[in-house]
Amino acid sequence: MEDYSKYVGRKYGRLKIISLTEDYISPQGVHQPMVVCKCDCGNVKTINLRNIIQGKTKSCGCLIREKRAKSLFSPSNNARLYYIHNSMIARCYRTRAINYNRYGGKGINVCSEWRGKNGRKNFMQWALNNGYESSLTLDRKDKTKGYSPENCRWVDVFTQANNKSNNRIIEIDGVAHTLAEWSRISGIKADTIWARINCSGYSNKEAVFNPLYSRRSKHAD
Repeated sequence: MEDYSKYVGRKYGRLKIISLTEDYISPQGVHQPMVVCKCDCGNVKTINLRNIIQGKTKSCGCLIREKRAKSLFSPSNNARLYYIHNSMIARCYRTRAINYNRYGGKGINVCSEWRGKNGRKNFMQWALNNGYESSLTLDRKDKTKGYSPENCRWVDVFTQANNKSNNRIIEIDGVAHTLAEWSRISGIKADTIWARINCSGYSNKEAVFNPLYSRRSKHAD
Protein backbone atom coordinates (compact mmCIF):
# COMPACT_ATOMS: atom_id res chain seq x y z
CA MET A 1 0.00 0.00 0.00
CA GLU A 2 1.39 3.36 -1.02
CA ASP A 3 2.68 5.67 1.69
CA TYR A 4 0.85 8.96 1.09
CA SER A 5 2.64 10.76 3.91
CA LYS A 6 5.42 11.63 1.45
CA TYR A 7 3.09 14.16 -0.15
CA VAL A 8 2.62 16.17 3.04
CA GLY A 9 4.34 19.54 2.72
CA ARG A 10 4.36 19.48 -1.08
CA LYS A 11 2.64 22.17 -3.15
CA TYR A 12 0.61 21.66 -6.30
CA GLY A 13 -0.74 24.72 -8.04
CA ARG A 14 -2.17 26.89 -5.29
CA LEU A 15 -2.55 24.00 -2.88
CA LYS A 16 -0.12 23.04 -0.14
CA ILE A 17 -0.81 19.65 1.46
CA ILE A 18 -0.94 19.99 5.23
CA SER A 19 -1.89 16.54 6.42
CA LEU A 20 -3.53 13.23 5.57
CA THR A 21 -7.09 12.51 6.58
CA GLU A 22 -9.51 9.59 6.39
CA ASP A 23 -9.98 8.00 2.98
CA TYR A 24 -13.16 8.52 1.06
CA ILE A 25 -14.85 5.17 0.45
CA SER A 26 -16.98 5.03 -2.67
CA PRO A 27 -20.29 3.10 -2.79
CA GLN A 28 -18.34 0.33 -4.56
CA GLY A 29 -15.96 0.11 -1.60
CA VAL A 30 -12.99 1.74 -3.33
CA HIS A 31 -10.70 3.78 -1.06
CA GLN A 32 -9.64 7.21 -2.31
CA PRO A 33 -6.91 9.03 -0.36
CA MET A 34 -7.91 12.45 0.95
CA VAL A 35 -5.66 15.23 2.23
CA VAL A 36 -6.13 18.54 4.00
CA CYS A 37 -4.78 21.43 1.94
CA LYS A 38 -4.25 25.13 2.41
CA CYS A 39 -4.84 27.26 -0.64
CA ASP A 40 -2.91 30.42 -1.48
CA CYS A 41 -6.13 32.35 -0.86
CA GLY A 42 -6.09 31.15 2.77
CA ASN A 43 -8.90 28.64 2.51
CA VAL A 44 -8.38 25.18 4.06
CA LYS A 45 -10.12 22.29 2.34
CA THR A 46 -10.12 18.48 2.19
CA ILE A 47 -9.43 17.28 -1.36
CA ASN A 48 -8.88 14.02 -3.22
CA LEU A 49 -5.09 13.48 -3.35
CA ARG A 50 -5.09 11.82 -6.76
CA ASN A 51 -6.93 14.79 -8.31
CA ILE A 52 -4.21 17.08 -6.92
CA ILE A 53 -1.31 14.94 -8.16
CA GLN A 54 -2.87 14.54 -11.62
CA GLY A 55 -3.43 18.29 -11.90
CA LYS A 56 -7.21 18.05 -12.01
CA THR A 57 -7.55 20.19 -8.88
CA LYS A 58 -5.25 23.22 -8.61
CA SER A 59 -7.00 25.32 -5.96
CA CYS A 60 -9.78 25.28 -3.41
CA GLY A 61 -12.08 26.58 -6.14
CA CYS A 62 -10.89 30.19 -6.14
CA LEU A 63 -9.04 29.76 -9.43
CA ILE A 64 -12.23 28.74 -11.23
CA ARG A 65 -14.13 31.64 -9.65
CA GLU A 66 -11.46 34.09 -10.81
CA LYS A 67 -11.60 32.75 -14.37
CA ARG A 68 -15.37 33.02 -14.37
CA ALA A 69 -15.15 36.57 -13.07
CA LYS A 70 -12.75 37.56 -15.85
CA SER A 71 -15.09 36.04 -18.40
CA LEU A 72 -18.08 37.70 -16.75
CA PHE A 73 -16.51 41.15 -17.02
CA SER A 74 -15.29 40.77 -20.60
CA PRO A 75 -16.72 43.14 -23.23
CA SER A 76 -18.09 40.23 -25.27
CA ASN A 77 -20.17 38.89 -22.37
CA ASN A 78 -21.40 42.19 -21.01
CA ALA A 79 -21.23 44.69 -23.85
CA ARG A 80 -24.38 46.43 -22.65
CA LEU A 81 -22.97 47.09 -19.16
CA TYR A 82 -19.76 48.40 -20.75
CA TYR A 83 -21.85 50.79 -22.83
CA ILE A 84 -23.91 51.93 -19.83
CA HIS A 85 -20.78 52.61 -17.79
CA ASN A 86 -19.07 54.47 -20.63
CA SER A 87 -22.18 56.58 -21.25
CA MET A 88 -22.48 57.42 -17.55
CA ILE A 89 -18.88 58.63 -17.42
CA ALA A 90 -19.22 60.55 -20.69
CA ARG A 91 -22.30 62.59 -19.76
CA CYS A 92 -20.78 63.54 -16.42
CA TYR A 93 -17.20 64.37 -17.46
CA ARG A 94 -16.89 64.85 -21.22
CA THR A 95 -17.94 68.36 -22.16
CA ARG A 96 -18.54 67.34 -25.77
CA ALA A 97 -20.99 64.60 -24.82
CA ILE A 98 -24.53 65.23 -26.09
CA ASN A 99 -26.13 65.25 -22.61
CA TYR A 100 -23.25 66.83 -20.69
CA ASN A 101 -25.21 70.05 -20.02
CA ARG A 102 -27.93 68.04 -18.25
CA TYR A 103 -25.49 66.03 -16.12
CA GLY A 104 -21.89 67.14 -15.66
CA GLY A 105 -22.91 70.70 -16.50
CA LYS A 106 -25.31 70.63 -13.55
CA GLY A 107 -22.82 69.11 -11.12
CA ILE A 108 -23.93 65.47 -11.47
CA ASN A 109 -20.93 63.20 -10.95
CA VAL A 110 -19.98 59.55 -10.59
CA CYS A 111 -18.73 58.20 -7.24
CA SER A 112 -15.03 57.38 -6.96
CA GLU A 113 -15.85 53.67 -6.59
CA TRP A 114 -17.15 53.59 -10.18
CA ARG A 115 -14.30 55.61 -11.67
CA GLY A 116 -10.60 55.03 -12.17
CA LYS A 117 -8.69 51.79 -12.72
CA ASN A 118 -11.27 49.41 -11.21
CA GLY A 119 -14.28 51.65 -11.71
CA ARG A 120 -15.88 49.66 -14.51
CA LYS A 121 -15.33 46.35 -12.75
CA ASN A 122 -16.81 47.70 -9.51
CA PHE A 123 -19.81 49.09 -11.38
CA MET A 124 -20.43 45.82 -13.19
CA GLN A 125 -20.12 43.81 -9.99
CA TRP A 126 -22.63 46.12 -8.29
CA ALA A 127 -24.98 45.80 -11.27
CA LEU A 128 -24.91 42.00 -11.28
CA ASN A 129 -25.45 41.90 -7.50
CA ASN A 130 -28.32 44.37 -7.54
CA GLY A 131 -30.91 43.12 -9.98
CA TYR A 132 -29.41 43.97 -13.36
CA GLU A 133 -31.24 42.51 -16.36
CA SER A 134 -30.85 43.36 -20.03
CA SER A 135 -34.40 44.77 -20.11
CA LEU A 136 -33.72 47.31 -17.33
CA THR A 137 -32.10 50.73 -17.33
CA LEU A 138 -29.90 52.55 -14.82
CA ASP A 139 -31.85 55.11 -12.78
CA ARG A 140 -30.92 57.62 -10.07
CA LYS A 141 -33.40 57.65 -7.19
CA ASP A 142 -32.68 61.30 -6.39
CA LYS A 143 -32.18 63.31 -9.57
CA THR A 144 -30.29 66.03 -7.69
CA LYS A 145 -27.57 63.57 -6.70
CA GLY A 146 -24.93 61.72 -8.72
CA TYR A 147 -24.30 58.10 -9.64
CA SER A 148 -23.44 55.85 -6.69
CA PRO A 149 -24.54 52.48 -5.26
CA GLU A 150 -26.72 54.29 -2.73
CA ASN A 151 -28.52 56.43 -5.31
CA CYS A 152 -28.85 54.02 -8.23
CA ARG A 153 -31.14 51.15 -9.10
CA TRP A 154 -32.24 49.09 -12.11
CA VAL A 155 -35.75 49.88 -13.32
CA ASP A 156 -37.94 49.41 -16.36
CA VAL A 157 -38.33 52.27 -18.82
CA PHE A 158 -41.76 53.22 -17.43
CA THR A 159 -40.46 53.66 -13.87
CA GLN A 160 -37.52 55.71 -15.10
CA ALA A 161 -39.79 57.98 -17.13
CA ASN A 162 -41.92 58.63 -14.05
CA ASN A 163 -38.84 59.53 -12.04
CA LYS A 164 -37.79 62.37 -14.35
CA SER A 165 -37.75 65.71 -12.56
CA ASN A 166 -39.39 67.46 -15.51
CA ASN A 167 -42.21 64.96 -16.02
CA ARG A 168 -45.49 66.80 -16.49
CA ILE A 169 -48.52 66.11 -14.31
CA ILE A 170 -51.81 65.96 -16.25
CA GLU A 171 -55.21 66.04 -14.56
CA ILE A 172 -58.34 64.56 -16.12
CA ASP A 173 -61.70 64.58 -14.31
CA GLY A 174 -59.97 65.14 -11.01
CA VAL A 175 -57.45 62.31 -11.50
CA ALA A 176 -53.76 63.29 -11.80
CA HIS A 177 -51.03 61.20 -13.41
CA THR A 178 -47.70 61.90 -15.02
CA LEU A 179 -47.49 62.01 -18.79
CA ALA A 180 -45.77 58.59 -18.78
CA GLU A 181 -48.54 57.08 -16.65
CA TRP A 182 -51.33 58.41 -18.88
CA SER A 183 -49.44 57.02 -21.86
CA ARG A 184 -49.38 53.60 -20.27
CA ILE A 185 -53.06 53.78 -19.36
CA SER A 186 -54.31 54.89 -22.78
CA GLY A 187 -51.77 53.31 -25.09
CA ILE A 188 -51.11 56.66 -26.78
CA LYS A 189 -47.42 57.57 -26.98
CA ALA A 190 -46.27 60.22 -24.52
CA ASP A 191 -44.83 62.44 -27.23
CA THR A 192 -48.15 62.29 -29.10
CA ILE A 193 -50.06 63.35 -25.98
CA TRP A 194 -47.58 66.16 -25.41
CA ALA A 195 -47.85 67.39 -28.98
CA ARG A 196 -51.65 67.25 -28.91
CA ILE A 197 -51.83 69.44 -25.80
CA ASN A 198 -49.10 71.91 -26.72
CA CYS A 199 -49.41 72.14 -30.50
CA SER A 200 -52.87 71.01 -31.56
CA GLY A 201 -55.17 72.47 -28.93
CA TYR A 202 -56.50 69.18 -27.56
CA SER A 203 -58.00 69.08 -24.10
CA ASN A 204 -56.20 66.85 -21.62
CA LYS A 205 -58.83 64.12 -21.99
CA GLU A 206 -58.79 64.26 -25.79
CA ALA A 207 -55.01 64.24 -25.90
CA VAL A 208 -54.85 61.14 -23.74
CA PHE A 209 -57.79 59.10 -24.97
CA ASN A 210 -58.66 60.11 -28.55
CA PRO A 211 -57.69 57.37 -31.00
CA LEU A 212 -54.83 58.11 -33.37
CA TYR A 213 -55.73 60.20 -36.41
CA SER A 214 -58.96 61.44 -34.80
CA ARG A 215 -59.61 65.15 -34.67
CA ARG A 216 -60.14 67.08 -31.47
CA SER A 217 -63.64 68.14 -30.41
CA LYS A 218 -64.78 71.65 -31.15
CA HIS A 219 -65.64 71.98 -27.50
CA ALA A 220 -62.68 71.25 -25.26
CA ASP A 221 -63.37 69.93 -21.77
